[in-house]
Amino acid sequence: MMPALKEHAVLLHGLGETPWQMALIEGALQAAGFGVTNLRYPSTEACTAELADRFVRPLFDRFRDAPKLHFVTHSMGGIMMRYLLQDRQPANLGRVVMLAPGHHGSQILELYRRTRMFKEMFGPAGQEVGTGDHCFSCFLDDTAEYELGIIAGILSGDPLANLVLSWPHDGRLSVETTRLHGMRDHTLVPATHDHITFHPLAIFQTLQFLKTGRFFRITSSSSVPVPAGTRPAIFESTDA
Repeated sequence: MMPALKEHAVLLHGLGETPWQMALIEGALQAAGFGVTNLRYPSTEACTAELADRFVRPLFDRFRDAPKLHFVTHSMGGIMMRYLLQDRQPANLGRVVMLAPGHHGSQILELYRRTRMFKEMFGPAGQEVGTGDHCFSCFLDDTAEYELGIIAGILSGDPLANLVLSWPHDGRLSVETTRLHGMRDHTLVPATHDHITFHPLAIFQTLQFLKTGRFFRITSSSSVPVPAGTRPAIFESTDA
């Protein structure tokens, strides 16, 4: 008797990262019974669309026999998925979890991308992460027509970002820039942009969404004090 096929999850790291960025999530998903592909791709060697077409799109067909094909992404990995899914969705598409996606670009990276060091380190895709005319994500379809859960961080280790970005933010992205119309749910964790994939709560919430389509709720955000003019989402369900 043939063993039953597992639901499969593809993990996509962000700009300038490696599969190590997603290693703890990979282990958690494997322990939970998912088949997992932690994709390695040369994130600094091409523009975002080319990377998505060359390295991610072929996985749609490779895993077409899986009962469900899920995606878990970090940062630019989420923008790659958004680009691909606006054109074609696999017939067996399951759920998508995006950790710290810059759906509307980053004000602080708009500054950094202009420096010579940033250009040399992060290549063509690094020039598409700001908020100006080169912002790749700013010109994509702004509505998700699939089961999408978004996890954003609210800690910063960048003093300059604290001057540029509106609170709450993760040192690279304000929480509002992570939101997308049509998302099924949205939650926050106390983590910086670069460390959110290692945070136990983010890992737990990733598993929770893949299994149920919702994040686990601890308390209402009405009990969490926030500055006037912000839109709190800590542990609060967000329906589009």
